[in-house]
Amino acid sequence: MDNLVHSVLSSCTVCQSCDKTVKTSPAPLQPVDFPECPFQHVAVDIVGPFERGPLDCRFAITLVDYFSKWPEVAFTPNATTATVITFLSSVFAHEGNPCAITSDNGPQFTSCDFADFLRERGIKHIRTSVYHPQANGSVERFNRVLKDCIQGAQAAQKQWKPTVTAMLQNYRATPHATTNESPFQLLRGRPMRTKLHILPQHDHTGCYNKVRVRIALQQAKSKSYTDKKRGAKPPKLAVGDKVHIRKPFYVGKGERQYTDPVSIQQQTGYSTFILSDGKRWNATRLSLCPERAEEPSCQASTAGQNASLPETFPNRTNPQRMHKPPGWTKDYVMK
Repeated sequence: MDNLVHSVLSSCTVCQSCDKTVKTSPAPLQPVDFPECPFQHVAVDIVGPFERGPLDCRFAITLVDYFSKWPEVAFTPNATTATVITFLSSVFAHEGNPCAITSDNGPQFTSCDFADFLRERGIKHIRTSVYHPQANGSVERFNRVLKDCIQGAQAAQKQWKPTVTAMLQNYRATPHATTNESPFQLLRGRPMRTKLHILPQHDHTGCYNKVRVRIALQQAKSKSYTDKKRGAKPPKLAVGDKVHIRKPFYVGKGERQYTDPVSIQQQTGYSTFILSDGKRWNATRLSLCPERAEEPSCQASTAGQNASLPETFPNRTNPQRMHKPPGWTKDYVMK
């Protein structure tokens, strides 16, 4: 009876529509496969708008190579598909076309012009789940460095473009925390000569193999730490299940935090699903709808209502409670 009551209450549609029983849990971290060579897989994003920036620096288009962590930045007055294509064409002109590019679901990256641009160059487009920037963490982490640089330039009243250019040189020449090698070294195959280049050059032969081993260890360490900190749980979702979506935007007081149930149409990754709304969602924002419990048959109870109740009931003895004095009373005489 207790299990039946719990099942009925947990599957109550009214309670689910009022967010009483709906709950989400973070999905385990899924590291991105390390590419085989530089500029094989890149990530692109748009930062902005900067309300207090110059007219030609209202937006910044950023690009990061997954292999070498090499960054590219371009300031633009607007963030349109044509602007993004111009930026990527300039980068691909001196680095070559990558095999895959990762972006979010912004309108600049979902337009037909952008799809044709990638199709002509044979580039695979990987789009992250909606409202899940962690899936594009490499470029998102660099965006934080860029924002810190812009904030410092604004506080010191310096021009943005020269300051960011100087930051890019220092960033490309500094060993990365994950690879333990500088982006310039991994991309160009030689160390960058800077104003501090006074020490003898080291032999970096075979550094790619060391980088692969180090990145594998760093990814495993980061995955273990993040999953434990967030309490991640493997998603128990399948195609055809009904789920609630936690709204990613601000929800006012008294309003529902979850949407009406939608069905899962396709699973594209370990924790990525395409729902009936046509969007790609991560399991972190999905909550499985429990199945409706079958109510117990009331035929027997109805038949018993017409029957007369017995006049007497068998004698039942309730369990008696054992009264035991506390242990400290042994040292005293109780009256």
